[in-house]
Amino acid sequence: MSKNDQKTPLTLVSSPINPLTLAYDSFLITQEAARLSPNTLKWYRSILRAFFDFLREHTVYIDIYPLRCYSLCSC
Repeated sequence: MSKNDQKTPLTLVSSPINPLTLAYDSFLITQEAARLSPNTLKWYRSILRAFFDFLREHTVYIDIYPLRCYSLCSC
């Protein structure tokens, strides 16, 4: 197995059942399953972490249902 063939362990960012965190985890798992490049996955994680930090800092509440609908419809 070459160095490029080695798999990076799946990393989940989990907390006690939080719908937004579950959506984050699901999104990243889906993208990994689609075999996106490691750099793309790294970029998604970075952007989403910044977005979640913003939400926490500003105490923004999001209804997860519209996000899931958007995610399903935008394929």
